[in-house]
Amino acid sequence: MAIINNKNVSQADLLAEALYESEIKFRTLTESAAVGIFLYRERFLYVNPAFEAITGYKLEELKGRYLWDIVHPDFKDLVKERALARLRGENPPAHYEVKIITKDGKEKWLEVTAAVFEQEGKVVGIGTAVDITKQKLFAQRLEETLAKYQAILNAFEGLIYAVSPFFEIHFANRKLKEKCGQELGGKTCYQVLYHREQPCPWCVNEKVLKGEVVQKEIFVPQENRWYQVVSTPLYYPSGARFALHLLVDITPQKRAQEELLRTTKLESLALLAGGIAHDFNNFLTAILGNLTLLRLKARLSPKEEKLLRQAEKACLK
Repeated sequence: MAIINNKNVSQADLLAEALYESEIKFRTLTESAAVGIFLYRERFLYVNPAFEAITGYKLEELKGRYLWDIVHPDFKDLVKERALARLRGENPPAHYEVKIITKDGKEKWLEVTAAVFEQEGKVVGIGTAVDITKQKLFAQRLEETLAKYQAILNAFEGLIYAVSPFFEIHFANRKLKEKCGQELGGKTCYQVLYHREQPCPWCVNEKVLKGEVVQKEIFVPQENRWYQVVSTPLYYPSGARFALHLLVDITPQKRAQEELLRTTKLESLALLAGGIAHDFNNFLTAILGNLTLLRLKARLSPKEEKLLRQAEKACLK
């Protein structure tokens, strides 16, 4: 009987020693980890130094508090529901983003991964937390910046689009989409905008993709309209290259120029005609004067008199 008891004691000692070594390894691993690690059974059981640094709370302050006590009100119900479901053996999403309130009242975004394990016959929750506040703020600012530039592009009265080296439309502003009445992504510019089966003869994509800025006027016969086009290279941080084209409808200006040119030509013609008429009148005046002198001084027959008077009348018309 004593031998059996000694054997049981020996096994218990070995088990206790193994558990102790396991705990030492766990603490060594977690306390040197760069990510926050926490254990819980509804309430916090353990947090590592990285988790303390993220939240501002020490382990002693968190022990005994519910896991969701430090969670932002917008996410409190979500975290509570998933934590309890996981402890019940259910399988809620293991990876999600959540906002917390730190000890000093600041809001932080965490990327959380959660799981469970058994310890002394009880289910224990374990999770990792990575502070992604900077990434979230950057993404938010980027989204705001993109929205601002999108609004500027959409407010532009002209047409804006960017195309790849293969003439595929990568971006188009609202004005161009409304004009075409369709989504343009992936379609070629020469088909959608210029109703052609091949790249346009006047296309400047090759020059633009080499770094040139090109300005020119083009006429689209199908629309009977003129456009002022400014084309400039567009480089993405990824290395992708596009040609950005800005088109402004200058048809009214072109028609006004044509009308002005026509009016100018008519004015020039009228001025020329007036000059010719003036010179011709000078000639007629001289002729009329000589005819009158001839009629007054010369002895003319009635027939000759009649002819001179007819000539005078012709000069006066």
